[in-house]
Amino acid sequence: MAKAPGLRKFRKIVGDDIETLRTEMLAMRTALENAQQQIQEVTLAQNNAANSLAAIDGRVVQLGRELTNQLHELSNDLEKLEQQSDGASVETIAQLQATQIRLATEQARYEITFRQDLAEIADQLRRPR
Repeated sequence: MAKAPGLRKFRKIVGDDIETLRTEMLAMRTALENAQQQIQEVTLAQNNAANSLAAIDGRVVQLGRELTNQLHELSNDLEKLEQQSDGASVETIAQLQATQIRLATEQARYEITFRQDLAEIADQLRRPR
């Protein structure tokens, strides 16, 4: 019959196994902490980007309103001028009104395109990497 390992040898084997497990646990804990730090950094970067996009969107809305108000004021001024003008000025006023309409349409189209671009960027930021 084979002789069972002695208690001293058994304790050494168990002690070595426990030390190996401690080392592995420490390595896994370090890896987990590094992963958590990276997640926090990515989350912070996404939050900063989202805040920047919100600020840009707010600025675009503000500029759009200002431009719309200016175009409206110009329209009112053109109507007043049309009422007070002679025949030669009527053609010039009509051209100005056509240009005003083109500018308003173009402004709306640019604002829509810009908002779509912002939405695409926001979607990309929301997707997990």
